[in-house]
Amino acid sequence: MRGWLAALLIATPAWADPTLTCLADPLEQEAAAKAAFHRDMAAIIAEKAPEHAELARLSAGYQGALAERRVARIVHLLEADPGRLPDPNAFRAFGWNEADEVVLTASDPSYGVLTARVQALEAESEGHPGWPALRAVMRGRLETDPAYTTLLRDFTAELGGVRTAIASCFGG
Repeated sequence: MRGWLAALLIATPAWADPTLTCLADPLEQEAAAKAAFHRDMAAIIAEKAPEHAELARLSAGYQGALAERRVARIVHLLEADPGRLPDPNAFRAFGWNEADEVVLTASDPSYGVLTARVQALEAESEGHPGWPALRAVMRGRLETDPAYTTLLRDFTAELGGVRTAIASCFGG
């Protein structure tokens, strides 16, 4: 994934905006951290409960695609209407509407491909009959597993660093 956001920023007229330029690395790091967390969690599930490995990998792919789509949406908003993301807190929950979806899909074919991937993974994941059993494993064996607790601790720390980097782009 490394570099896709930088390529997007270079290819757009807004690449010179100091806030957007500052945000490129932390946004990419956030998406990569989320994808890695879910991928590593899937590996732990595959080791501890191999009967759920397929669904865990599917879920990891879906979560990684969601993280990538989130960054694409943030970049779009920063370019099209930066007032909608006025401070670092706005990055946690930002408004996204159908008009935004239409504009971004029309202006960026790769976003359309990404959205199709998210929708396909969501459709495959939502109806999977293994979710109740996997959730039980996650609430039971996984939440006390040392490998998982270490993974979660490291992920939480990494996201804290990303949030600090994002805040620094706004002078915080």
